[in-house]
Amino acid sequence: MADNGQTVCVAAGDKFTVKLPDDGKGHWTAITSDSDAVDVLLLTGSPPISGTQADFMARHKGTAKLTSSRPVCPSPAPPGGMSCQAMQAFTVTVTVP
Repeated sequence: MADNGQTVCVAAGDKFTVKLPDDGKGHWTAITSDSDAVDVLLLTGSPPISGTQADFMARHKGTAKLTSSRPVCPSPAPPGGMSCQAMQAFTVTVTVP
């Protein structure tokens, strides 16, 4: 979360992890990349106990946006109750020089 909205540089061939904490405010969607310059790695290990986490690899020169989102408000207590549609976004731009 410290890099939310920032641009970071990663060398081609480097692996890195993005972890979004579970702080009780809602579940994050899967973290995705919009470019093959940075690919998500498929792991066979156990997923994290809380929060959303993904491992990535910088494949080649280029730029990729990593994104995720979650609802700001909790689900309405009674079904059909009032709800809010606000979302919190996570975005990091990764540059591979």
